[in-house]
Amino acid sequence: MATKSTTKQHQASSGIAEAQEFTARLQRAETKSEVFATGGLYYLTVPKEIAEIFTSGRPVRIVCLLNGAFERHGAIRSKGEGSFFIGFGKEVVKEAGLSLNEEVHVRVWRDSDDYGLALPDELHEVFELDPEAKAVWETFTPGRQRSLLIYMRDAKSEQTRIKRAFEIAEKLKTNTFYIAQTKKTNKQD
Repeated sequence: MATKSTTKQHQASSGIAEAQEFTARLQRAETKSEVFATGGLYYLTVPKEIAEIFTSGRPVRIVCLLNGAFERHGAIRSKGEGSFFIGFGKEVVKEAGLSLNEEVHVRVWRDSDDYGLALPDELHEVFELDPEAKAVWETFTPGRQRSLLIYMRDAKSEQTRIKRAFEIAEKLKTNTFYIAQTKKTNKQD
């Protein structure tokens, strides 16, 4: 497939970053190892000359605009042997209205958000009220921060996002993330 790429300026929330554009066919990972390698069930192959602008031997956080209408944070990753991709789960493909084997116009630019995803207003407000929680948040790795931001983003209602923001703040302060809750029971026959 011939790749057409262009460089344009994109106005991001915290500044201007160079954007690159290309067209790629939406593909589906067929094996478990492909799903693991691509980080999702679906992926778009990124032309090498564009990927090399953004990567420096490791994945780099980007924002991509698909077909001029659907914006998503993600990463350009190497598949090895000089090929690169952006991976997506089936929920993203459905939400973006994409179809398998569809030619997708992609515009990518470096992600300028501090956390790789936008900090939801509800969590920002809780951090303003609770600097102790914010201080613990800043000690987390970017990947761990993103996982919590995804948890926030997936809430459908504002009320649920508010509840989750306070829950995250409390767990930050009490260091109670990811603790398995198990009950031991003694059965007597």
